[in-house]
Amino acid sequence: MNKVLVFMLLFFFISGSFVTAFSPASAELIVDSWYEKTPMSQPRWGMGVVAVDGKIYAIGGSVADSPLTNSSCVGTNERYDPERDTWTILKPMPTPRMTFVIAVYEGKIYCMGGIIGITIEPAPWGYQGASDYVTCNVIEVYDPATNSWTIKTPSFPIRTSLFISSQAQVVDGQFFVISGGKVFVYEPTKDLWTAKTSMPLVYRDQLQFGGSLSKQSKNISDLSHCTVVVNGQILFFYDDLGIVDTFDGSFDTFELAWYQRVIIYDPKNDVWSEEKTGPSGGSTTFDVGATTGVYAPQKVYVLKHTGDGDANNWTFNGVYDPFSDKWSTAKPMPIFTTEYWNIVIIDDILYAINPSLTYQYIPLGYSTISSVPEQSKPSATTLIVATFAITVGIIATGLFFYLKKESSRKKMENVRKIRYKSLPKLAGREGFEPSTSSLEGWRSIRAELTTQWKIKIAFHVLSLAINKNKKLIV
Repeated sequence: MNKVLVFMLLFFFISGSFVTAFSPASAELIVDSWYEKTPMSQPRWGMGVVAVDGKIYAIGGSVADSPLTNSSCVGTNERYDPERDTWTILKPMPTPRMTFVIAVYEGKIYCMGGIIGITIEPAPWGYQGASDYVTCNVIEVYDPATNSWTIKTPSFPIRTSLFISSQAQVVDGQFFVISGGKVFVYEPTKDLWTAKTSMPLVYRDQLQFGGSLSKQSKNISDLSHCTVVVNGQILFFYDDLGIVDTFDGSFDTFELAWYQRVIIYDPKNDVWSEEKTGPSGGSTTFDVGATTGVYAPQKVYVLKHTGDGDANNWTFNGVYDPFSDKWSTAKPMPIFTTEYWNIVIIDDILYAINPSLTYQYIPLGYSTISSVPEQSKPSATTLIVATFAITVGIIATGLFFYLKKESSRKKMENVRKIRYKSLPKLAGREGFEPSTSSLEGWRSIRAELTTQWKIKIAFHVLSLAINKNKKLIV
């Protein structure tokens, strides 16, 4: 019965494990809410952050904020598990660097270019210009499945700066990197770069001396910006100053204000859209993330802040609908920091990571019930029922073979008892000299029997069995 107990315990353990695994972990989470999580093991900024198979990878960066030194860049590679809220140190990137371009293709992480050091010591006040940095064109690929790195042919054509968008956008197996108004496309299978149509210039009203306005061109890629892919289109978000004309009844008053803007690039046709203007407020867009429409409505979340960390601090969580070109707002991040954040989205849940903090945000309209058709994606209930049925089948099969084996064992035990019962009657006869009279010694006794006595014992056992059957019939 001990084995039966083991089977039953195994059954309940497996069933409970699958119910726990398929029960939505976010059932207790509240929509439009932020949750603080465990920060990275090694604080650093300028790292590359991506998601692969439900895990988040934070690679490289600088352990020094400002000024940068030749020893501050690191190759640290950490993996975050959202289910366990834990970070794990993995094999480091071979080339320590920061503000590099990072992208995921076929489950592997590509790290391209980046800053590896400085050319001169910074000024006493800590300022470093663009020419003070040493960059590289190295492309290294990390495979999470094997925790290993491979080096591609050094071919990254873009000189990295502190303000470059640190994530390439992957569309149809190609990497699109926008820098300095130029668009570069990388084909990983060919290790080949191609230049595409550059970003168009935009024109802004500039306030001239005396209060007049004039149009001036501007390269918007020089502004703080972030990119994200929605339905195969690359959305380029940035902040820019604009002039607000207010009329008090007597005079026009011109004021400067920050506006959220977006311009869209179509990779398939290699064309740019007209610029779109969103809400005003804030001065820095630090990252964006797009939900997929599976567990939450398909939107783009634009996180930004303004302030110096001491006074007049302001955070913003803008929600952009790329289909209607309309903006709304969601609950802003509960903490203000001047450090930049990296945004990744897993199963339509947003994760914001900076050098010392990790936050989780549950977007508007989030539901654990997928909007994907049932025939394409089975529900958690279906998986639980199927798993339960399979588990019951496994346990039942195991019990069947166990009971069958137990029945055979008992039958053999009865036969042995009959054989052992005949041994005392045979003891002392000619040619029969057993080395032991115990039941345990039956095999050694059998080996000592002569062929003649083996035949006699067989007939004797057979006669006992026949007599026993006759008694049962009577």
